[in-house]
Amino acid sequence: MKMASSAVKTTRLLFRPIQVASNAGSSAVAVRQQSSDAKTSFGNLPDADRIFTNIYGRHDWGIKGAMARGDWYKTKEIVEKGSDWIIGEVKASGLRGRGGAGFPSGMKWSFMNKPGDGRPKYLVINADEGEPGTCKDREIMRHDPHKLVEGCLVAGSAMGARAAYI
Repeated sequence: MKMASSAVKTTRLLFRPIQVASNAGSSAVAVRQQSSDAKTSFGNLPDADRIFTNIYGRHDWGIKGAMARGDWYKTKEIVEKGSDWIIGEVKASGLRGRGGAGFPSGMKWSFMNKPGDGRPKYLVINADEGEPGTCKDREIMRHDPHKLVEGCLVAGSAMGARAAYI
């Protein structure tokens, strides 16, 4: 059976072909080199850029310790800028949900911020760790609770929520 030339797909190689390197007296070792246009660095986030700075409980979890790590810094000013500004910033950041669809958080927040029909709005934080392998929420609540409460304040303010439940 002959394949038509138009059906042949061309693909860009992410890796160069395997090259065999051998030393005198040793067996050959296969070496795969990464292409120069592929992403070559992963992670290596500096500690200064980490969000949860006390996740392992090495520092004071109280308000004084949290403020020393930068929590509650200009939170009042952020809330005073209003819900439209906060939602715009979240949209511009590209922040997405952690669910299967990865829905944009700013868009979701804007749905909540519609003019009210008299019913109260609530912010609900799911921290039950019901999925296998999720053991982060308890550490956040135990060692970095002010980060969570500050986030609830900003998100709830943006959505026009009356209360937040964790």
